Amino acid sequence: MRRVLIAIGLLTATLPLAVIGSRPADTPIGFDATRLAAEIPEPMLGAYLDAAEAWDIDWALLAAIGKLECDHFRSQLAGCWPPGTVNHAGARGPMQFLGSTWRADADTHQLDVAGPPPPPGRGYGTDGDGDEIADPWNVYDAVHAAARYLVDLGGHDDPRTAAKHYNAGPNNSSPTAGEGYATAVIDLIGHYQLIGGLHGPGSTADTYTPGAATGCTIPDPTGTGGCVTPRTAHLVHQIRHHLGEQPMWCWARRPNNPTSDHPAGRACDITVGAIGRFPTPAERAAGWRTTDWLIDNADPLGITYIIWDGRIWATRSGWRPYTGGGIYNPNHPTGGHHDHIHISVRSN
Repeated sequence: MRRVLIAIGLLTATLPLAVIGSRPADTPIGFDATRLAAEIPEPMLGAYLDAAEAWDIDWALLAAIGKLECDHFRSQLAGCWPPGTVNHAGARGPMQFLGSTWRADADTHQLDVAGPPPPPGRGYGTDGDGDEIADPWNVYDAVHAAARYLVDLGGHDDPRTAAKHYNAGPNNSSPTAGEGYATAVIDLIGHYQLIGGLHGPGSTADTYTPGAATGCTIPDPTGTGGCVTPRTAHLVHQIRHHLGEQPMWCWARRPNNPTSDHPAGRACDITVGAIGRFPTPAERAAGWRTTDWLIDNADPLGITYIIWDGRIWATRSGWRPYTGGGIYNPNHPTGGHHDHIHISVRSN
């Protein structure tokens, strides 16, 4: 099996203690795979790191999906164990490939799909360990195949959407299919990055040059692959500490909204219910409890405005109706911010 060289990426600035948990404030925050040993067993950890480097995809995205699919190959459920089984959907192996996804000429539930790697465009079966056989039960083959698949699903730039399609299928038109899975993946990415350290094989955070103009200098702890400001990282930490794990992500490109704070790393969204639908009464009430806490702590958190449930709150003006700013449809669950809470923070 391949050996992985792990580059240690060091930040040029020290994070506040509240952001990095119990680490001393003067400790460099770089990636160290040894800190993951208690969370991710071998050989899965080695496979994630190796495939991430080979396919330029975030190792934490691969690890998050491997955790959800077969608990890093520890699950005893059919399709995860023993080798040679499939689950009710036809998935098998540590990364849960359908037979027809592994090789296009196989049936979905076909038990044995191992063999020479299929030609390009004829399946994702991959020889990850160099033995010229692509076997979905081989840890390295399975993880390298998942990395290839995630690259094609856009996982380098948009890991959340890639995770959604990994679970629900790339041709699933339902706006809610795979949403819960994608949220769990993003939460796990942040969890693993906090343990293993910032950067690491395939981390898209390594492609960002810290911008003096925006202050977007810290890899997004919610796992988007982008960067956030220290104040935004502090916001994420405080929300998780006081409100528990939330389905939350921060950095995003937002090409259709040039005034958005997301590309500058100064905004986060918290999902309420599921993206693409209006919340239930209980979900809406929970969203208001979160919003009330944010407003009560707006000053120490540096919050400038919040958009939620068809309304926008600003520090100077309070609540008013949200019109979409000429960009978003305020009558849509997402455009009107009924399915998520938007939070923007000060730049300094």
